[in-house]
Amino acid sequence: MTGRSRPHRFEQGLDVDRQVRDAHVASGWKRTAEWGMVAFGLHRLGARRVAPSGVILAYHNIVPRGEPAAGDLSLHLDQATFGDQLDLLAETYDVVTVDDLVATDWETSDRPRAALTFDDAYLGTLTAGVEELTRRGMPGTVMVAPGILGRPTWWDLLAPDGGGPVPDELREHCLNQLRGRQEEILAWAEREGLRRSDLPDHAVPASPEAVVEAGRTPGISLGAHTWSHPNLARHSAAECQDEYARCRAWLQGQDVRYSDWLAYPYGLYTRDAVELARTQFQGGLRVEGGLAWRRGQPTAPQGVLPRINIPRGMSLEGMRLRLTAFLTA
Repeated sequence: MTGRSRPHRFEQGLDVDRQVRDAHVASGWKRTAEWGMVAFGLHRLGARRVAPSGVILAYHNIVPRGEPAAGDLSLHLDQATFGDQLDLLAETYDVVTVDDLVATDWETSDRPRAALTFDDAYLGTLTAGVEELTRRGMPGTVMVAPGILGRPTWWDLLAPDGGGPVPDELREHCLNQLRGRQEEILAWAEREGLRRSDLPDHAVPASPEAVVEAGRTPGISLGAHTWSHPNLARHSAAECQDEYARCRAWLQGQDVRYSDWLAYPYGLYTRDAVELARTQFQGGLRVEGGLAWRRGQPTAPQGVLPRINIPRGMSLEGMRLRLTAFLTA
């Protein structure tokens, strides 16, 4: 779909080339700094400082080998890089389920532990991602929003051509004025004449059938991501209740390995949304925040356990530093 000829308040692609150049420069300096910190052994210092520790990693899509990345690129990690990250984890971490991580007896555990989660149930995750996990015998939990399965997400469709983040003003409008609701946002974008990106199949949430099949794979479990992936911070308690109940009922109605955890869409929530989630699920997961356990103690209440977000472009050195809390962003 093409945009309108007249200038538009939410014009996509403005200064994209400049943004890409600036991002490449910043990324280069960042990687150099991270390499230097690891070379000096700061990650080992960090590991000793927080031991024993536990982390929950937040991934989104895994791009199969040979396939192009598209959409909001930060969410789409190449398969080879993902495999390298799993190998790095295996060096010093026990990779376990979220349930096993929460149940850890830190007085007897002699290694740090990590749990892997994947938001949005992208097809790439259920193919390339599950392939890498299965190859290493590692568990993972896919956080599912059943109401958006089988269709492209607004944040990928409205990303600039060639991939990249949704412009800040457009993203803010979609999350707040349109409350992060997929159908409302896409209907509004259609009326406004906003251009939509072409997306490969792997960059789209999988079909319900593919999700159920993945949930029957040894080591793979399915968790909740609400029904329709709204911004819970802009919804009433009754609306949140409906989102939770419909999602949980769908997941429990499938012949899959169910994980009773909720990942908050966009990482956004209110105190009421969290309190309500605690009555529906074992706990809730943020999309960022660092270590979940430090020195054997939880760093947050179980209703808002933090995760370490792993975006496209994070170096292995950067990942080492974040796993040991030496860097937090």
